[in-house]
Amino acid sequence: MNKALTVTLLSLTSLFALLVGLWYSNVFAYTGGFPSYDYRVYVITKRDGGFYLSLIVRNKGSGDLEIHGYYLNGLKCSFKTYVVEDDIIVEKELPITVPAGETREVLIALRNDNDCNLGFTSGQIIELALETNTPVQYRTLVTLP
Repeated sequence: MNKALTVTLLSLTSLFALLVGLWYSNVFAYTGGFPSYDYRVYVITKRDGGFYLSLIVRNKGSGDLEIHGYYLNGLKCSFKTYVVEDDIIVEKELPITVPAGETREVLIALRNDNDCNLGFTSGQIIELALETNTPVQYRTLVTLP
């Protein structure tokens, strides 16, 4: 076999492999949106033997944000969750969805009778993190009144 034919076959094979790789990556590429969020705790009230954390969650990304749970002091705990819809407080089951470009107010009822056996007292500092469908966890320190 001649050297020119060998070089040509190797070049065509390499080109074919590159084209197949590019086609494969485009066909199976993720085409959905990406959520990106931030939140802030802006009101903490003490009522009915517990505390209510009020979070403003803003989805800055192009995909829907889903809140699946909460971590308090590194422990995943279950708490009653409420959402403010049209100035009415409604109890919601998790996950809570925040559409792309929107903001939602979420209330978390911190009670001493939770599944993590955490007790809450005035002056206590807790670390709060949201469990979401993003790989990023923002942690916030909150001082209970």
